Amino acid sequence: MEAAANEKLKCEEFEVKRLKITEQTKRDQQPIVMLKRFAEALKSVMHPQPADLCGLPLYFDNLERVYKQFG
Repeated sequence: MEAAANEKLKCEEFEVKRLKITEQTKRDQQPIVMLKRFAEALKSVMHPQPADLCGLPLYFDNLERVYKQFG
């Protein structure tokens, strides 16, 4: 009887963990969360936009390269 109760408890704990993972996955797939994650990734890869107009072509070339690289 005790073994059955322990097995049931383990199954319930497993189900709770599975539901938590499912909910976390759903949250991670929301567009706003994905956009935030992408923006943070870009911050670490991209150089700041130059104030000088002469530097803009290089900036946009780099931006385009990063977009192609990460799809």
